[in-house]
Amino acid sequence: MKTASIPAILFAAMTLTLSAQSGGDLTPPAGAPGKTMKSLDEVEARTAISTLPFNISTPGSYYLTKSLSSTTDGVTITANNVTLDLNGFTLNGSGTSASHEGIRATGTTGAPLQNIAITNGVITGFGYSVKFTYVSNSLLTQMRCSGSAFTGIFLSGESSGQCDGNTVSNCNVSNTGSQGIYLTGFSGQCSGNTINNCRVSNSGGVGISLSGYRGQCDGNTVSNCRISNSSNAGIQLDGSTSGQCDGNTLSNCNISNAAFTGIYLTGASAGQCNGNTLSNCNISNSGGTGIGLAGTVSSGQCNGNTLSNCNISSSGSEGISLSGSNGQCNGNHLVNNTVRGAGGIGIYLSRSHSNRVDGNHV
Repeated sequence: MKTASIPAILFAAMTLTLSAQSGGDLTPPAGAPGKTMKSLDEVEARTAISTLPFNISTPGSYYLTKSLSSTTDGVTITANNVTLDLNGFTLNGSGTSASHEGIRATGTTGAPLQNIAITNGVITGFGYSVKFTYVSNSLLTQMRCSGSAFTGIFLSGESSGQCDGNTVSNCNVSNTGSQGIYLTGFSGQCSGNTINNCRVSNSGGVGISLSGYRGQCDGNTVSNCRISNSSNAGIQLDGSTSGQCDGNTLSNCNISNAAFTGIYLTGASAGQCNGNTLSNCNISNSGGTGIGLAGTVSSGQCNGNTLSNCNISSSGSEGISLSGSNGQCNGNHLVNNTVRGAGGIGIYLSRSHSNRVDGNHV
Protein backbone atom coordinates (compact mmCIF):
# COMPACT_ATOMS: atom_id res chain seq x y z
CA MET A 1 0.00 0.00 0.00
CA LYS A 2 1.35 3.43 -0.99
CA THR A 3 1.20 6.36 1.47
CA ALA A 4 1.06 10.06 0.57
CA SER A 5 4.14 12.07 1.31
CA ILE A 6 4.09 14.77 3.99
CA PRO A 7 4.61 17.62 1.41
CA ALA A 8 1.56 16.40 -0.57
CA ILE A 9 -0.61 16.33 2.56
CA LEU A 10 0.51 19.86 3.53
CA PHE A 11 -0.24 21.15 -0.03
CA ALA A 12 -3.77 19.69 0.00
CA ALA A 13 -4.51 21.17 3.41
CA MET A 14 -3.31 24.63 2.29
CA THR A 15 -5.50 24.42 -0.86
CA LEU A 16 -8.63 23.58 1.14
CA THR A 17 -7.93 26.43 3.57
CA LEU A 18 -7.47 28.99 0.76
CA SER A 19 -10.66 27.79 -1.03
CA ALA A 20 -12.68 28.15 2.15
CA GLN A 21 -11.27 31.66 2.79
CA SER A 22 -11.96 32.88 -0.79
CA GLY A 23 -15.70 31.97 -0.78
CA GLY A 24 -18.38 34.65 -0.10
CA ASP A 25 -20.85 34.80 2.76
CA LEU A 26 -23.59 32.24 2.10
CA THR A 27 -25.96 33.80 4.64
CA PRO A 28 -28.59 35.98 2.83
CA PRO A 29 -29.01 39.58 4.00
CA ALA A 30 -31.94 40.51 6.21
CA GLY A 31 -35.13 41.91 4.68
CA ALA A 32 -36.97 41.43 1.36
CA PRO A 33 -34.93 40.95 -1.85
CA GLY A 34 -34.27 44.14 -3.83
CA LYS A 35 -35.62 44.78 -7.38
CA THR A 36 -33.49 43.14 -10.05
CA MET A 37 -35.52 43.87 -13.22
CA LYS A 38 -35.90 47.23 -14.96
CA SER A 39 -39.18 48.57 -16.29
CA LEU A 40 -39.57 49.54 -19.97
CA ASP A 41 -39.36 53.20 -19.03
CA GLU A 42 -36.07 52.55 -17.22
CA VAL A 43 -34.65 50.70 -20.24
CA GLU A 44 -35.92 53.35 -22.66
CA ALA A 45 -37.86 56.38 -21.48
CA ARG A 46 -41.25 56.50 -23.23
CA THR A 47 -43.71 59.34 -23.61
CA ALA A 48 -47.40 58.66 -23.12
CA ILE A 49 -50.02 59.97 -25.56
CA SER A 50 -53.40 60.42 -23.89
CA THR A 51 -55.00 63.25 -25.96
CA LEU A 52 -55.29 64.25 -29.62
CA PRO A 53 -54.05 66.02 -31.64
CA PHE A 54 -50.49 65.24 -30.55
CA ASN A 55 -47.27 66.57 -32.13
CA ILE A 56 -43.99 64.62 -31.93
CA SER A 57 -41.15 67.04 -32.58
CA THR A 58 -38.30 65.33 -30.70
CA PRO A 59 -36.77 61.86 -31.16
CA GLY A 60 -37.86 59.14 -28.78
CA SER A 61 -40.36 56.40 -27.99
CA TYR A 62 -44.07 57.18 -27.70
CA TYR A 63 -47.14 55.09 -26.89
CA LEU A 64 -50.92 55.36 -26.63
CA THR A 65 -52.51 54.89 -23.22
CA LYS A 66 -56.03 54.30 -24.60
CA SER A 67 -58.14 54.66 -27.73
CA LEU A 68 -58.44 58.30 -28.79
CA SER A 69 -60.62 60.44 -31.08
CA SER A 70 -59.97 63.60 -33.08
CA THR A 71 -61.88 65.95 -35.37
CA THR A 72 -58.58 67.13 -36.92
CA ASP A 73 -55.26 65.27 -37.25
CA GLY A 74 -54.31 62.46 -34.90
CA VAL A 75 -50.53 62.25 -34.40
CA THR A 76 -48.07 64.42 -36.35
CA ILE A 77 -44.37 63.48 -36.54
CA THR A 78 -41.71 65.98 -37.58
CA ALA A 79 -38.60 64.43 -35.96
CA ASN A 80 -36.20 61.64 -36.90
CA ASN A 81 -35.73 58.46 -34.84
CA VAL A 82 -39.27 58.10 -33.53
CA THR A 83 -41.02 54.92 -32.40
CA LEU A 84 -44.79 55.06 -31.99
CA ASP A 85 -46.55 52.07 -30.43
CA LEU A 86 -50.34 52.27 -30.52
CA ASN A 87 -50.45 49.48 -27.94
CA GLY A 88 -53.38 47.85 -29.71
CA PHE A 89 -55.55 50.95 -29.31
CA THR A 90 -57.49 52.91 -31.95
CA LEU A 91 -57.19 56.40 -33.40
CA ASN A 92 -60.71 57.45 -34.38
CA GLY A 93 -61.60 60.16 -36.84
CA SER A 94 -64.99 61.42 -35.86
CA GLY A 95 -66.41 61.71 -39.37
CA THR A 96 -65.64 65.42 -39.77
CA SER A 97 -61.92 64.76 -40.34
CA ALA A 98 -61.98 63.68 -44.00
CA SER A 99 -59.19 66.10 -44.94
CA HIS A 100 -56.94 65.05 -42.05
CA GLU A 101 -54.55 62.20 -41.26
CA GLY A 102 -54.62 59.67 -38.46
CA ILE A 103 -50.80 59.65 -38.42
CA ARG A 104 -48.82 62.11 -40.48
CA ALA A 105 -45.01 62.10 -40.78
CA THR A 106 -43.53 64.93 -42.85
CA GLY A 107 -39.93 65.83 -43.66
CA THR A 108 -38.71 68.27 -46.32
CA THR A 109 -37.66 67.84 -49.95
CA GLY A 110 -33.99 68.14 -49.01
CA ALA A 111 -34.12 66.31 -45.69
CA PRO A 112 -36.58 63.40 -45.49
CA LEU A 113 -37.37 62.06 -42.05
CA GLN A 114 -35.45 58.91 -41.13
CA ASN A 115 -36.05 55.92 -38.87
CA ILE A 116 -39.73 56.28 -38.04
CA ALA A 117 -41.41 53.10 -36.72
CA ILE A 118 -45.19 52.86 -36.25
CA THR A 119 -46.75 49.66 -34.98
CA ASN A 120 -49.61 47.74 -33.40
CA GLY A 121 -52.86 49.64 -33.69
CA VAL A 122 -56.04 50.62 -35.52
CA ILE A 123 -56.81 53.83 -37.43
CA THR A 124 -60.28 54.57 -38.73
CA GLY A 125 -62.36 57.43 -40.09
CA PHE A 126 -59.70 59.90 -41.31
CA GLY A 127 -58.98 61.20 -44.80
CA TYR A 128 -55.73 59.24 -44.78
CA SER A 129 -55.01 56.66 -42.11
CA VAL A 130 -51.21 57.04 -42.46
CA LYS A 131 -49.45 59.59 -44.63
CA PHE A 132 -45.66 59.69 -45.08
CA THR A 133 -44.38 62.66 -47.08
CA TYR A 134 -40.59 62.88 -47.52
CA VAL A 135 -39.89 59.94 -45.21
CA SER A 136 -37.18 57.31 -45.81
CA ASN A 137 -35.90 54.12 -44.19
CA SER A 138 -38.91 53.78 -41.94
CA LEU A 139 -41.35 51.06 -40.87
CA LEU A 140 -45.11 50.66 -40.68
CA THR A 141 -46.21 47.29 -39.33
CA GLN A 142 -49.12 45.47 -37.70
CA MET A 143 -51.60 48.24 -38.46
CA ARG A 144 -55.29 48.05 -39.34
CA CYS A 145 -56.54 51.00 -41.38
CA SER A 146 -60.19 51.33 -42.35
CA GLY A 147 -62.80 53.82 -43.48
CA SER A 148 -60.38 56.35 -44.99
CA ALA A 149 -62.16 58.95 -47.13
CA PHE A 150 -59.19 58.91 -49.50
CA THR A 151 -56.19 56.56 -49.09
CA GLY A 152 -55.40 54.08 -46.35
CA ILE A 153 -51.56 54.19 -46.44
CA PHE A 154 -49.93 56.92 -48.53
CA LEU A 155 -46.18 57.31 -49.19
CA SER A 156 -45.09 60.33 -51.24
CA GLY A 157 -41.80 61.73 -52.52
CA GLU A 158 -43.60 64.37 -54.58
CA SER A 159 -42.22 67.66 -55.94
CA SER A 160 -38.49 66.80 -56.08
CA GLY A 161 -38.57 64.99 -52.75
CA GLN A 162 -37.80 61.43 -51.70
CA CYS A 163 -39.73 58.65 -49.98
CA ASP A 164 -37.34 55.72 -50.30
CA GLY A 165 -36.46 52.50 -48.51
CA ASN A 166 -39.59 52.21 -46.37
CA THR A 167 -41.30 48.97 -45.32
CA VAL A 168 -45.04 48.39 -44.96
CA SER A 169 -45.66 44.92 -43.54
CA ASN A 170 -48.44 42.89 -41.95
CA CYS A 171 -51.00 45.66 -42.41
CA ASN A 172 -54.70 45.40 -43.18
CA VAL A 173 -56.36 48.17 -45.20
CA SER A 174 -60.10 48.19 -45.93
CA ASN A 175 -62.99 50.34 -47.11
CA THR A 176 -61.06 53.29 -48.54
CA GLY A 177 -62.58 55.97 -50.76
CA SER A 178 -59.64 55.78 -53.17
CA GLN A 179 -56.41 53.74 -53.19
CA GLY A 180 -55.75 51.19 -50.47
CA ILE A 181 -51.94 51.57 -50.41
CA TYR A 182 -50.44 54.28 -52.63
CA LEU A 183 -46.75 54.97 -53.36
CA THR A 184 -46.12 58.02 -55.53
CA GLY A 185 -43.02 59.70 -56.89
CA PHE A 186 -45.06 62.49 -58.51
CA SER A 187 -42.39 64.86 -59.88
CA GLY A 188 -40.09 63.29 -57.28
CA GLN A 189 -39.00 59.85 -56.14
CA CYS A 190 -40.56 56.95 -54.24
CA SER A 191 -38.21 54.01 -54.78
CA GLY A 192 -36.83 50.93 -53.05
CA ASN A 193 -39.83 50.45 -50.77
CA THR A 194 -41.24 47.09 -49.61
CA ILE A 195 -44.88 46.11 -49.16
CA ASN A 196 -45.13 42.64 -47.66
CA ASN A 197 -47.87 40.42 -46.30
CA CYS A 198 -50.59 43.08 -46.44
CA ARG A 199 -54.33 42.71 -46.99
CA VAL A 200 -56.29 45.29 -48.99
CA SER A 201 -60.05 45.03 -49.48
CA ASN A 202 -62.90 47.17 -50.76
CA SER A 203 -60.84 50.08 -52.04
CA GLY A 204 -62.63 52.77 -54.03
CA GLY A 205 -59.69 52.94 -56.45
CA VAL A 206 -56.63 50.76 -57.03
CA GLY A 207 -55.82 48.25 -54.29
CA ILE A 208 -52.03 48.82 -54.31
CA SER A 209 -50.74 51.57 -56.61
CA LEU A 210 -47.13 52.38 -57.49
CA SER A 211 -46.94 55.61 -59.47
CA GLY A 212 -43.95 57.30 -61.08
CA TYR A 213 -46.17 59.90 -62.72
CA ARG A 214 -43.78 62.66 -63.90
CA GLY A 215 -41.22 61.22 -61.49
CA GLN A 216 -39.79 57.86 -60.40
CA CYS A 217 -41.22 54.86 -58.60
CA ASP A 218 -38.50 52.26 -59.18
CA GLY A 219 -37.18 49.12 -57.52
CA ASN A 220 -40.08 48.57 -55.14
CA THR A 221 -41.17 45.12 -53.94
CA VAL A 222 -44.74 43.92 -53.38
CA SER A 223 -44.96 40.37 -52.05
CA ASN A 224 -47.36 37.99 -50.30
CA CYS A 225 -50.24 40.46 -50.48
CA ARG A 226 -53.95 39.75 -50.87
CA ILE A 227 -56.13 42.30 -52.67
CA SER A 228 -59.88 41.91 -53.10
CA ASN A 229 -62.85 43.92 -54.37
CA SER A 230 -60.99 46.93 -55.78
CA SER A 231 -63.09 49.39 -57.76
CA ASN A 232 -60.22 49.79 -60.25
CA ALA A 233 -57.16 47.57 -60.72
CA GLY A 234 -55.96 45.23 -58.02
CA ILE A 235 -52.31 46.31 -58.41
CA GLN A 236 -51.15 49.04 -60.77
CA LEU A 237 -47.66 50.16 -61.83
CA ASP A 238 -47.89 53.54 -63.54
CA GLY A 239 -44.96 55.31 -65.19
CA SER A 240 -47.09 57.57 -67.35
CA THR A 241 -46.66 61.21 -68.41
CA SER A 242 -42.86 61.26 -68.75
CA GLY A 243 -42.44 59.31 -65.54
CA GLN A 244 -40.97 55.91 -64.85
CA CYS A 245 -42.02 52.85 -62.90
CA ASP A 246 -39.15 50.48 -63.60
CA GLY A 247 -37.52 47.44 -62.03
CA ASN A 248 -40.27 46.68 -59.54
CA THR A 249 -41.02 43.14 -58.29
CA LEU A 250 -44.46 41.64 -57.64
CA SER A 251 -44.56 38.10 -56.27
CA ASN A 252 -46.88 35.65 -54.55
CA CYS A 253 -49.85 38.01 -54.57
CA ASN A 254 -53.54 37.06 -54.79
CA ILE A 255 -55.94 39.47 -56.52
CA SER A 256 -59.67 38.78 -56.72
CA ASN A 257 -62.74 40.64 -57.91
CA ALA A 258 -61.00 43.74 -59.27
CA ALA A 259 -63.53 45.79 -61.24
CA PHE A 260 -60.94 46.65 -63.90
CA THR A 261 -57.65 44.78 -64.42
CA GLY A 262 -56.14 42.39 -61.92
CA ILE A 263 -52.57 43.68 -62.43
CA TYR A 264 -51.97 46.64 -64.77
CA LEU A 265 -48.62 48.02 -66.00
CA THR A 266 -48.71 51.23 -68.01
CA GLY A 267 -46.12 53.60 -69.44
CA ALA A 268 -48.52 55.82 -71.37
CA SER A 269 -47.91 59.37 -72.56
CA ALA A 270 -44.13 59.33 -73.02
CA GLY A 271 -43.64 57.47 -69.76
CA GLN A 272 -42.13 54.07 -69.13
CA CYS A 273 -42.93 50.94 -67.17
CA ASN A 274 -39.96 48.73 -68.01
CA GLY A 275 -38.03 45.80 -66.58
CA ASN A 276 -40.58 44.80 -63.96
CA THR A 277 -41.01 41.21 -62.73
CA LEU A 278 -44.31 39.49 -61.90
CA SER A 279 -44.22 35.94 -60.58
CA ASN A 280 -46.39 33.38 -58.81
CA CYS A 281 -49.46 35.60 -58.66
CA ASN A 282 -53.08 34.44 -58.72
CA ILE A 283 -55.70 36.66 -60.37
CA SER A 284 -59.36 35.71 -60.40
CA ASN A 285 -62.67 37.27 -61.43
CA SER A 286 -61.31 40.53 -62.83
CA GLY A 287 -63.93 42.66 -64.54
CA GLY A 288 -61.50 43.37 -67.37
CA THR A 289 -58.13 41.88 -68.27
CA GLY A 290 -56.36 39.56 -65.85
CA ILE A 291 -52.89 41.06 -66.42
CA GLY A 292 -52.45 44.01 -68.77
CA LEU A 293 -49.26 45.63 -70.10
CA ALA A 294 -49.73 48.85 -72.05
CA GLY A 295 -47.15 51.11 -73.69
CA THR A 296 -49.85 53.15 -75.34
CA VAL A 297 -50.47 56.83 -76.13
CA SER A 298 -47.80 59.30 -77.22
CA SER A 299 -44.75 57.02 -77.31
CA GLY A 300 -45.26 55.35 -73.96
CA GLN A 301 -43.16 52.26 -73.12
CA CYS A 302 -43.90 48.97 -71.40
CA ASN A 303 -40.83 46.96 -72.36
CA GLY A 304 -38.68 44.13 -71.02
CA ASN A 305 -41.07 42.95 -68.33
CA THR A 306 -41.31 39.30 -67.20
CA LEU A 307 -44.49 37.43 -66.24
CA SER A 308 -43.96 33.92 -64.92
CA ASN A 309 -45.91 31.20 -63.13
CA CYS A 310 -49.06 33.28 -62.76
CA ASN A 311 -52.59 31.86 -62.73
CA ILE A 312 -55.39 33.90 -64.27
CA SER A 313 -58.97 32.68 -64.07
CA SER A 314 -62.40 34.03 -65.02
CA SER A 315 -61.34 37.43 -66.34
CA GLY A 316 -63.99 39.55 -68.02
CA SER A 317 -61.88 40.02 -71.16
CA GLU A 318 -58.34 38.87 -72.05
CA GLY A 319 -56.39 36.70 -69.66
CA ILE A 320 -53.08 38.48 -70.49
CA SER A 321 -52.89 41.48 -72.81
CA LEU A 322 -49.85 43.28 -74.28
CA SER A 323 -50.59 46.47 -76.20
CA GLY A 324 -48.18 48.87 -77.88
CA SER A 325 -50.77 51.00 -79.70
CA ASN A 326 -49.17 54.42 -80.34
CA GLY A 327 -46.30 53.37 -78.10
CA GLN A 328 -44.12 50.34 -77.31
CA CYS A 329 -44.79 47.02 -75.61
CA ASN A 330 -41.73 45.07 -76.72
CA GLY A 331 -39.24 42.51 -75.45
CA ASN A 332 -41.47 41.15 -72.72
CA HIS A 333 -41.32 37.51 -71.60
CA LEU A 334 -44.39 35.43 -70.72
CA VAL A 335 -43.44 32.02 -69.34
CA ASN A 336 -45.34 29.18 -67.61
CA ASN A 337 -48.53 31.16 -67.00
CA THR A 338 -51.97 29.56 -66.92
CA VAL A 339 -55.14 31.23 -68.23
CA ARG A 340 -58.55 29.68 -67.62
CA GLY A 341 -62.06 30.94 -68.38
CA ALA A 342 -61.10 34.24 -70.03
CA GLY A 343 -64.02 36.24 -71.42
CA GLY A 344 -61.86 37.21 -74.38
CA ILE A 345 -58.62 35.93 -75.90
CA GLY A 346 -56.41 33.97 -73.51
CA ILE A 347 -53.12 35.76 -74.39
CA TYR A 348 -53.45 38.83 -76.63
CA LEU A 349 -50.60 40.77 -78.25
CA SER A 350 -51.34 43.96 -80.19
CA ARG A 351 -48.71 46.04 -81.99
CA SER A 352 -46.05 44.41 -79.86
CA HIS A 353 -42.66 43.16 -81.04
CA SER A 354 -39.90 40.76 -79.96
CA ASN A 355 -41.92 39.31 -77.10
CA ARG A 356 -41.40 35.70 -75.96
CA VAL A 357 -44.33 33.47 -75.04
CA ASP A 358 -43.06 30.16 -73.64
CA GLY A 359 -44.74 27.21 -71.94
CA ASN A 360 -48.03 28.90 -71.14
CA HIS A 361 -51.31 27.03 -70.72
CA VAL A 362 -54.51 28.51 -72.14
